Amino acid sequence: MPGAASYEFRITDSDPTISENFRPFGTFAHGTHITIPDRTPGRTYSVIARCIGTAGPGAWSSPFTLMSL
Repeated sequence: MPGAASYEFRITDSDPTISENFRPFGTFAHGTHITIPDRTPGRTYSVIARCIGTAGPGAWSSPFTLMSL
């Protein structure tokens, strides 16, 4: 995203419709991919992300779901 200095991510393996279920797992300045450590293979996770720029953090994204390999 133009103007973004970094990207912040949160993850949950619980109900993604409850914002309190998400826990931080990292803030990244660069890159086109991230590695999420300590995940159980075959388990489904939901992730939210937001950009952080010079004006501060943006809104959280809608949750996206992935399965750990």
